[in-house]
Amino acid sequence: MILVLSGCAVTPEIDHLLKKGNTAYEEGRLGEAEQYLNRAVEKDQTIKGAWFLLGNIHYRHGRYPAAVTAYEKTLQYDSDHADAWHNLALTRMRQAGDIAESGIKALPAEKNGVKKLLKLRRELMLNDVRE
Repeated sequence: MILVLSGCAVTPEIDHLLKKGNTAYEEGRLGEAEQYLNRAVEKDQTIKGAWFLLGNIHYRHGRYPAAVTAYEKTLQYDSDHADAWHNLALTRMRQAGDIAESGIKALPAEKNGVKKLLKLRRELMLNDVRE
């Protein structure tokens, strides 16, 4: 079971939302998990585990800016959260790869910068595969 508690006392309502969100997340019902977890953090912004799971959900759906925000919220409340640091870095790498891809598509193939972007994209992809 994935724990999403903040380390401080939560109301029974928030506890219920966290348990429902956690169960839905574990069962792969990410849309449902997202709804419960969002409701929980609306009631208590300090629930770092909920923010972390929301970051994972956003990442899996390709919503990288939202994932970055959620991982940063996790770290705001727990700067020692190693997985949040890892996932934030991975998300930023994914964003960098997307930017490189956009540049490759936007620039004429003969432009000097395209070779640099191709090399960068290749390096980012290699780093992503190594993990």
